Amino acid sequence: MYARLVPFDGGPLGAEREQWLQEQVQLLTAAQKALPTRSDILDDVKQAQSELHAYATQFAQHLLQKGAVERGDFAEFGPHVLPGIRRSLTFAAESQLTQFRAQISKWKAQYPAIGWDKAVVVVMAGHQPRTRYLQSQFFDWVFGDRPDFEDKVVFSEMQKPPAALDIKDVPQDAFTLLSKVLLDKDFAVAVFGDPYALQQDVLGAPAAQIIGQWQQQGMKP
Repeated sequence: MYARLVPFDGGPLGAEREQWLQEQVQLLTAAQKALPTRSDILDDVKQAQSELHAYATQFAQHLLQKGAVERGDFAEFGPHVLPGIRRSLTFAAESQLTQFRAQISKWKAQYPAIGWDKAVVVVMAGHQPRTRYLQSQFFDWVFGDRPDFEDKVVFSEMQKPPAALDIKDVPQDAFTLLSKVLLDKDFAVAVFGDPYALQQDVLGAPAAQIIGQWQQQGMKP
């Protein structure tokens, strides 16, 4: 609701936003009714989500009754929904990590001849999730890698979220990226004696030194 309503100028909802809010109330109501039937969700998470649904529904109905929206209407929105969102995020993270761990264990059992200690992973994601991305953290843990090294886990930031992987659809972008990263490491060792030299701008070190000198000299931009 925040993303849909706040970017617009305050004032009357108008027919389009009013219809959209009514649809959200219907979705929230349906989600609230479905919660008791979800055996895959922990009880405390259900309670947190139930409170979240109830408040969001009440908030949407308030806006509908008022027939208008202002940025100030959301002043208390965040503090009310944040606890439920945080608990849901923790539950979702634990669920994903548990599934990933089970899948890795399954693959290792199915393909024991594969050199798992030599495996390299490409994590593909949309814009912004690079820092502390769940999948990157998981595979860093599995293969003992570090984000600043990317020896075993290479992150690929996409302009749009990647499509779901299909066994018949080989992710060529991932293979292309991986081949470039591995080539860069080999070249960096051969030329700079450091496998990580090309994981930063090769002009970065001299640039930092020059800018540092400018600062010491009191130069202004």
